[in-house]
Amino acid sequence: MTDAIRTELLSDASVERFKAKLLKRLHRASVDTGRIRKLEGEGANMVESIAQGMRSAALLARLQETEGELERLKAAARVVDVKAIMAAIPVAVANYRKWAAGLGTAPIDIEQGREIIREMASHIPVRPGADGVPVAELALNEAMPLGLAAGSDIGVVAGA
Repeated sequence: MTDAIRTELLSDASVERFKAKLLKRLHRASVDTGRIRKLEGEGANMVESIAQGMRSAALLARLQETEGELERLKAAARVVDVKAIMAAIPVAVANYRKWAAGLGTAPIDIEQGREIIREMASHIPVRPGADGVPVAELALNEAMPLGLAAGSDIGVVAGA
């Protein structure tokens, strides 16, 4: 049974699906610079209103909402190091192939598996989400091939 799974996972079609999913996860939507400028202007106006003594719960909530949206858009606008990504793809594919080739070749050691997962999870950077809940930053590490190969779109939160 594991031979058939290993053969399928090592097929060129499976590796191409893995690379396509990897590239899809790395693709960033284009940034609306006009929206960024508009939000910056709105935020400045609200700060000025607050500075002049106009304090209301609605105004403060709107300022927080505007600042959150502005932060999200600016984060999306950050430059991506395409060379680093392109260099990382062959490494990710090699790790995928190594993982798939090893299926069924050794006895299962649950404790060793737990240690491997702990080691991989320790390399996943985590940042606070908009709602305060920790969110894993997807990175090109050993954990990605496992999740992507399984078709998962769910990020892992370290320590969960």
